[in-house]
Amino acid sequence: MSNIKMKRIINMCIFFIVFLSIYNLFKAPKYTSIFQNQMAPMNGINKSLIKSISENEYDSNTIEYSKREIITMVLDIIDYDKWMDFIDYIDMNLYYGNINSNLSEELIMSLNLSKDLGVIVIFDEYENNYIFNSKIENLSPIEDIRLLEHPKKNKNFIAIYQTNDESLGSFFYENFIQIYDCTEPKFDLVWENTILYEEIYNDTWIDLEAAENNWTMVIERTDIDFDYTDSIKINTVTSLEKYKTESKTTPTKNNFTLKEEKSFIRSYYWSEEYNAFILGKLTEDVFISDIAIIEDMENKHEWLFGIKNPYYKIYTTNKELIYLPKSKFNKLIQNSFY
Repeated sequence: MSNIKMKRIINMCIFFIVFLSIYNLFKAPKYTSIFQNQMAPMNGINKSLIKSISENEYDSNTIEYSKREIITMVLDIIDYDKWMDFIDYIDMNLYYGNINSNLSEELIMSLNLSKDLGVIVIFDEYENNYIFNSKIENLSPIEDIRLLEHPKKNKNFIAIYQTNDESLGSFFYENFIQIYDCTEPKFDLVWENTILYEEIYNDTWIDLEAAENNWTMVIERTDIDFDYTDSIKINTVTSLEKYKTESKTTPTKNNFTLKEEKSFIRSYYWSEEYNAFILGKLTEDVFISDIAIIEDMENKHEWLFGIKNPYYKIYTTNKELIYLPKSKFNKLIQNSFY
């Protein structure tokens, strides 16, 4: 064999080895995600990067790389750069739906930035990318998201389940829901309610003259049912409970005895006029102007603390928020729709 042929064979072998090395290198999750990032526009995320999470559910390394790249990009897009140093602690979850009244599927991303703060980021589907559309800020840590069918428009409400957990040290826990409607370019809060509220406190924290051994536990529980029988209605059953005990040290839940309780049932229905879930309406025929009753403020867990709040929370047709004293309007409102 001639020297020329030998050199050609050696060169081809070297080329083949180098090619395989480079190919395997860029097949690695880290470099794959970097390449996918470069394909996306400045305010978007490439679909293949999102899909890499679901398509590699058994490959923890790929999922970890992809999530880190996605979170990094999103923090940059929404100008949350100060959270870059905490990427390893940020929790991300992905959902899909239609909340902006368009025909394309939207990517809905929840980010729990800390134990006190969450944010939701919405992306529109466009060709091979998800393009940033909007965000819902100043949320508590997000536990879950549920999409609810809008009764009048071809879109969904977004129901956000959130948690405030101060059970270490403060003996306080709250799980609650907020429902938003997208009225571009903003999101309107159209309904919110506590699902579970628990708090334990020493009576001296509220009343300095109380006995130091006296402790109180308050609990608010609400069962929520979304009823689509006629349009959409939210039915709730709420119980308020107050427990007491005596102890020289911080007591456990089992140490308390029930002292007071009450429960009530409410139904909220969607009003396109007020863009909110309401208890009922009063028209100008029976009131000075058209109003919507949003909430009975007396039936809140503040009652368990001995705090009286005898008001109705109402909206005017201009979405102006007003509180009406129950002492003056209770009979009128009760007769109108309760």
